Amino acid sequence: MIAGIDLGTSSVKIVCVDQAGNIQKASCRYQENTVEEWMHAIREAFCQLDTQKITAISLSSQVGTYIMDGKVLSWRDSGGEEELKELRKVFTSEEFVTEISMIHPSLVSYPIPRIHYLQKRTEPDHIPQNICQPKECICRYLTGKNGSDQYSWRGLANQQTGKYSQKFLTYLGISDKILPSLQSPFEQVGTLLEATAVECGLKTGIPVYTGCNDFYASLLGMGIVKPGDCFDVTGTSEHVGMITEALVQDEKVIASPYLNGCVAYGVTASSGGSLDFGLRELELANVSYEKYRNKKKMPLFLPYVNGERAPIYDAQARGVFFGIEADTTREDMAYAVMEGVAFSTWHIMEALPKENIRQMICAGGATRNRELLQLKADLFGIPFVRAEEEDTSAYGACMIGAVGEKWYPDVQTAVTDMCSYASAIQPQENKRLKERFQLYKKIYRDLKQEFQEFRRISQ
Repeated sequence: MIAGIDLGTSSVKIVCVDQAGNIQKASCRYQENTVEEWMHAIREAFCQLDTQKITAISLSSQVGTYIMDGKVLSWRDSGGEEELKELRKVFTSEEFVTEISMIHPSLVSYPIPRIHYLQKRTEPDHIPQNICQPKECICRYLTGKNGSDQYSWRGLANQQTGKYSQKFLTYLGISDKILPSLQSPFEQVGTLLEATAVECGLKTGIPVYTGCNDFYASLLGMGIVKPGDCFDVTGTSEHVGMITEALVQDEKVIASPYLNGCVAYGVTASSGGSLDFGLRELELANVSYEKYRNKKKMPLFLPYVNGERAPIYDAQARGVFFGIEADTTREDMAYAVMEGVAFSTWHIMEALPKENIRQMICAGGATRNRELLQLKADLFGIPFVRAEEEDTSAYGACMIGAVGEKWYPDVQTAVTDMCSYASAIQPQENKRLKERFQLYKKIYRDLKQEFQEFRRISQ
C-alpha cells in the first residue's frame, strides 16, 4: 500500500491505497502549531493503520506556514502586509513572471513577504540558519533529508526550472543553502529512517516521495488535470478555479504553472468560518434551499468573518447581515449565510475565463450539504459534481506515490483509474440569485472604508 500523508491546519490525515483500490484511513488532531505536535500526530495516525502493508509514502502539507530556526509563523497569523506592499512596488509583473513563473498575488502568506517579515523581527545580528515549511519537517523526520518541491515554494521558486529565484534570494539577503532542496513531486526524496520506522511501526527503508502542497495534491485527488477542468475545494478556506493551457496574467486571480498546464483560481478566507458560524448559531444544517428559491424578503450576508482574500483582498472586512426586518427568522439568517458563501465563490469565478466550462468538480466537508451545492449549481449555471473521496489532499499524495512507484505511467492514467464521482447536481433557473449578488457586491464597496474605521475603534 502507498500512504499519503496530509498535514492540515488542525490535523494529520493518512490515506493508504493498494493496487486493487482498497483504502485505509487514519487521522489525528494536534493541539499546538509546533513541529513536535505535528510529528506526534503523524505517529498517532500511523498507529491506527496496518503499517506492515505500507510499501511507500508520499507527502502533502499546508503551505504558508514558515519555520525559521525553530520558530513557527502560521499561515493564519498576521504579519507581512507592509513587506508585500514594498515587494509589489519594487518589482514589476513582468519580473515576477520571469523569476517565479507567476504574478505575485496579494497574499502575505507567500514566501518573500513572510520571510522578510520574520527577518525584521529577529535580532539585528541574527543570521538565519534554516527556513522551511511543515512538509520539509515531515520529510526530515521520515528520511533525514531536507527536500521539497517547486509547487510548495510558489512565490520564491521558478515553476519551470524548479529552482529558487536568485534575484529574490538576493532581495531577501539569504542563500538557498538555508532552504530545502527542490525536486519534482514524483521523485523519491529518500528512504525511511530506522528510528522513525520503529516509532511509526513501519518497515525500514521504504521509499518516500516528495509530494507537493495540499492544494495541488487536492486537485490531483479530485481528478483535476486537464485544461477546462473546474474545481471548488471547500474547507477552512475555499479554492475556486480552473486549469488553463496558458498562464492567466490577471492580478485579480492567482495563476501559476500546474503539471502540464496552468491553474487559475481565487481563494477565500472565511467561507469555512461562515458556515461554522451558521451551523453553530443558526442551525444552518436544517435550511432548505427550495423553501427560499422564490422567497422575496430575505436578508443578505457578507461572509467575511475572518477578513477576505480573493477577489477583494481586504483583511479588515467582516461579516455583515443586511436587510434584517422585524419578522426575520433564524432560518432566514441561516439561509443568508449559505447564500453569502456561494456568492463569495461566484465573485471569484467572475474574474476567471468562462469559455468551455462543462462542470464543477467539488470536494471537502461543505460538499456534504446538498442544499448548498444546488444553490451553487443554480448560481454558476453548470452541474456540480462531488468527488467520492473526501480526503483529497492525502488521496492526491497517494496518486503521486502511485506514479512514482510505476503503478501508472502518468497522472492522467492514475486519475482515470482512481477517481470516482457522485451523480451531478444539475442547475435550475433562479434569476433572483444574480440580482441579489449585484447588491451583495455593492454592500461591500459601500462599507469598505467603514471596515477600516471599525478595526481602529475595536483595537
